[in-house]
Amino acid sequence: MHCWELLHSCGRLTLAAQRPQSTVDKYATWKAETSAVYDCLGSGVLCEKLGYHAVPDRVSNKYVARRPPSPSKEHVKAAASPALGVPYAIEVDGTECLVAVHPNTFPYNVADDVEHNVLWSERRLPADVVEEQLGGLLGATPFLWYENAEALKSLPMVFHVHVFSKVVRGGQTAKDAS
Repeated sequence: MHCWELLHSCGRLTLAAQRPQSTVDKYATWKAETSAVYDCLGSGVLCEKLGYHAVPDRVSNKYVARRPPSPSKEHVKAAASPALGVPYAIEVDGTECLVAVHPNTFPYNVADDVEHNVLWSERRLPADVVEEQLGGLLGATPFLWYENAEALKSLPMVFHVHVFSKVVRGGQTAKDAS
C-alpha cells in the first residue's frame, strides 16, 4: 500500500502492477462487459466518462461513441469551477475539448489518506492545461499526477492521467473542507 509521502517523494511512480487482486478482477469483468457492448473499449470510456452518446452500429451490432453537440462558449467559460465526475468543455489552443475528472474505478493500492482519480480528455492535453484543470478542481488540496508510459497504458486510445490527492480530515480533500 502506498502512502502520500511515498507517492509524493517518488513523483512519477508506476503503480499499475500494484492494484489489489479484487480490483484486477473487477477490471477484467469491465473489459469483457464493455467489449460485448461497444465497438471498442475507447468508445465505452468516451461514453461513460466524457458524456459521448452511445449510437447503435448496424454492422457490428454494438454501440459506437459519438461526440455530443458542442456546448456554447458560455458553457466553456463556466467550466472555471469543474466538479468531480461531470464532463465539461475547455478551450485548448482555440479548440474545444471535453474533459472530466472521475474517481478511478480501478484504483491502485494506495493508503486511506490518498484519493486516486483520473482526468479523462478526448484529446491529449499539454501539462500546463492538466495542472490548470486539476488546480481548479482540487484547489488547495495537495496533488500529483502522471501519465503512464505508453507500454503500460491499458486504455491508450483515450488520453488520461492518474491523479493522486491528499485527504486531509474526515475523508475530505482540502477543497471539500473549505
